[in-house]
Amino acid sequence: MLCICGSGRSVGRCHGVGGRERRHRGRELRALGELHDLAYLFPFVRPKGADFELFADRLAAQIGEEDREATPEETTPGVQLLSEDERHRIVRSWAGRYPERRRKVRASVGDPGVAETTLVASAVRGAVADRHPCPRGMIEALEAGELKSSPGAALAFAIKPDTVWSYEEVLVGGVVTEEHVARLRMQLEGLERRLPIDGLPRASATLLEGCRLMVDESLVCRLAELLLTSYELQMGRPASYIRSGN
Repeated sequence: MLCICGSGRSVGRCHGVGGRERRHRGRELRALGELHDLAYLFPFVRPKGADFELFADRLAAQIGEEDREATPEETTPGVQLLSEDERHRIVRSWAGRYPERRRKVRASVGDPGVAETTLVASAVRGAVADRHPCPRGMIEALEAGELKSSPGAALAFAIKPDTVWSYEEVLVGGVVTEEHVARLRMQLEGLERRLPIDGLPRASATLLEGCRLMVDESLVCRLAELLLTSYELQMGRPASYIRSGN
């Protein structure tokens, strides 16, 4: 069985080691854990390409509403779809912004190839997670019709903030950019494809109307701002003032 961190190693050769060897390899295993989590914290670390998009769509549909992330066995075919150039681009998308952190992580892992493999696997896993439907319980809250007159705001119940904003932006506050708008539009397109939702006709109608309103760029920016505020509140931070920067 492959290790859940995405290193490509078996569990027994990676996070499954114990005792003295685990203590000896503590820095390496913590660094691999950081790379495993990286794509969840930084939604710009994502693969590109039509074939990969189809793969991610299929795997997300297969997982459905199960409360779990994709396993290494499930994501490996997606990793194999990526060219060497695309893998390097994924690594650069993070390393270009955080070169010093990359240097420290690579030094801790020791093997640059294993570090890159783990990061790319994280990007694939994150792309699949981006396509997971919002938990049904969140959307059920709209079925009573409270936000029927505010369908744009209702969308914030159906889109996960971490698919649009990075963890770091929650900590320091954010500015809505074209990159955020592009990520949000991808989420809106995916949501619209899943509508209507069985057994939730009112909620579905509200969300569909919200999606149709998002042809207005200013409304997309306002929704992005609302999602950041939601993320900040989830993290227990006071909501910051945000301005559009695109």
